[in-house]
Amino acid sequence: MAKILITGATGFIGSHLFDLFLSKGYDVYGISNTRTKKSISKIPLLNKKKLNSYFKKTNFDVVIHLASLTKETDITSMFKNNVLSTLNILNCCKLKKIKKFILISGHNVYSQNSKIPMTEKAKILPSTNYGLTKLLQENLAEFYAKNHLLDVIILRLSYTYGPNQPLDKMIPTLINKYVNSKPIILNKYKNGFQKIDVINIHDVCKVIENTLKIKKNFDIFNISYGEPITVKDILKTLKQNIKSNSSVSIREINKKTIHYQYDNSHAKKILNFKPTVNLEKGIKELIKIFI
Repeated sequence: MAKILITGATGFIGSHLFDLFLSKGYDVYGISNTRTKKSISKIPLLNKKKLNSYFKKTNFDVVIHLASLTKETDITSMFKNNVLSTLNILNCCKLKKIKKFILISGHNVYSQNSKIPMTEKAKILPSTNYGLTKLLQENLAEFYAKNHLLDVIILRLSYTYGPNQPLDKMIPTLINKYVNSKPIILNKYKNGFQKIDVINIHDVCKVIENTLKIKKNFDIFNISYGEPITVKDILKTLKQNIKSNSSVSIREINKKTIHYQYDNSHAKKILNFKPTVNLEKGIKELIKIFI
């Protein structure tokens, strides 16, 4: 089987992916800022010397690049941690003649004014520092694909949720409040409740594995469930599965919100992407964790 390196191997997505690959017998290694397993190394991606030394020791077939600073902060810190680190990884791939580089990007690169459902050809115009650095990662990866014979696949994930997701994110925050009977306030805008396109972590890991099997020099794929939901849908699923004394109130917001939906037909056609975890199934799994 392929020898795989995952950067950000102890993060939310990385840890799930690492465990899946281990369970399936892949020869998998990880780089992270923390070390939780023997085959995960603690190496700063901005330290070129240590990074080059690490790559020289093992002949990887595939690098899956997840490591990123996701919490919005100043552009200088985000540029260093997200863009320069990616450049260092790509240089190592070039020097070691690694066959494939899979970049995990996100919906944050798209313009908020794009027509929905957004295809991979929708207008690109990030509105956050994080989104900008993800776009710069994509640009670097494409440059290396076109100029250094490195096969590159970019996966633009929609809002990803599941077990071990940070508790400050929207879905775990809502579940935590509901399970603990805390007050819940839902924002309703002039054009209704915000619609978002979510994808479960288990479906994300499956499609990343599928990506290992395709041969392309460069391509970009939206990874989403394809059916937008609102906080009311999440709350409805919670009410159907657990009792709570949470009070639910609606706050009227006197402006329009942005709705998000992503066209995943390209991934379905090329990557054999078949999302199987709908909202109800995903929420039920999380309820068991929170109770």
